[in-house]
Amino acid sequence: MFSFAYGIDNEIEIDGDIYNLNLAYDVVLRFFDLLADEEISEQSKTSIAMSLLFGKGNEPAISTHQKLEVIKAVIQNHIMIEKPSVIFASLDQQHEPEKEYYSLVEDADIIFASFFYDYKIDLFEQRGKLHWKKFKALLNGLSEKTKLSQVISIRKWKPGEHTSPEEDKQMRELQKIYSLDVTQKDADELMYFNSLSGEEKEAFARKRLEELGGDTNG
Repeated sequence: MFSFAYGIDNEIEIDGDIYNLNLAYDVVLRFFDLLADEEISEQSKTSIAMSLLFGKGNEPAISTHQKLEVIKAVIQNHIMIEKPSVIFASLDQQHEPEKEYYSLVEDADIIFASFFYDYKIDLFEQRGKLHWKKFKALLNGLSEKTKLSQVISIRKWKPGEHTSPEEDKQMRELQKIYSLDVTQKDADELMYFNSLSGEEKEAFARKRLEELGGDTNG
């Protein structure tokens, strides 16, 4: 929770003990990369994730199962701005959740330039300092004059009734130039899914198939 009254919650309770989390924005981004890396074993991911989130040498001495539960709790309560129930909203609603048109990975240079333009913040100098939730708040507050906002407008653009052929051609070419392989919403969904255990992934997949009207009987 982002609150002026209570500050940013940077602690987690495990078996009655309180631990501080390392949630600098660059640490969280490395955590994203870790979960998405298919070449690292699940056991290694768990160990590395704990070192990232708690700081090397400060990890709690708990079982592997507990570590997985702690990682999920950190994702749900400290990293994700929206809860998984919101991100994975049922598709049988009248409209789908609004798509995000940026990527923290693919748009890194654009985000860097936009932060410097609006806030005079050098994100490289803020590594290890700027908290993830502060970073997200500043990111969401970027002005329309920034490069990121302009690129998002291009990605969102759709032809209207009075769009000329020349404008249509120009905008579609720009959309190709600034196209994304994976949006941040997609990345957030993948991050959450990869944090689940094998049984939880299977249960989640079955639930999604049911929502989509699929056959879950194989």
